[in-house]
Amino acid sequence: MLLATEVQVPTSIQISSPNFEILADPGEVVARTIRVTNRGESPLPVTMQVSGFPPTGQEGQAVLSDEEAGEFSIVTWTTVTPKEFLLPPAGVQDVTFIIAIPENSPSGGQYASILASIGGGTTAQGLSVGQRIGALVLLRVAGDVIESADSSSLMHLPWHPRVQSMSVT
Repeated sequence: MLLATEVQVPTSIQISSPNFEILADPGEVVARTIRVTNRGESPLPVTMQVSGFPPTGQEGQAVLSDEEAGEFSIVTWTTVTPKEFLLPPAGVQDVTFIIAIPENSPSGGQYASILASIGGGTTAQGLSVGQRIGALVLLRVAGDVIESADSSSLMHLPWHPRVQSMSVT
C-alpha cells in the first residue's frame, strides 16, 4: 500500500537593516537599500511594498497597516525597486527604496515601513497564508519644529520614595 504525503519545506526570509532613521530637507530625494535573504530550502517569490505603521498606545508601538493615509505617513512619497522577484535558496536580493520629499513638506517626523511578503496564494479551500517582514523608516524632515508638553496638575508618585510631585512644561 502506497500513501501520498505532503512534505512542508520550511520557508524563511530575513531583511537587513530592520530600521532606518533618516534626516532630510524638503525637496530632497533619499535612497536606501534593504537586503532580503532567503534562509529556506526552496525558491521564494517575494513581493515588496510600502506600508504605513501608525503609532499606537502610550509607548508608540508600531502596528503595520495596509492603510496609506495618515498625517505623518510617507507612503505616497516612497517607491521600491524591484517590487517582485524570485529569491533562490540562500539567495540575496538588494531592494532600493526612494523617498522623494515634497518641497512643501512639513518639518518633523514622518514614517513608513518597507515590507517583504512571501506566500499569500489562495488554496482550493479559499484560505491564504503568507509571511511579511518589514523595516521601519523614520524620516525627520529638517526645519523649525516646536515640540511642547503641558501639564496643569501635579501628581503624587507613590512608586518613588523621594519624588512627591512632577510638573512638565
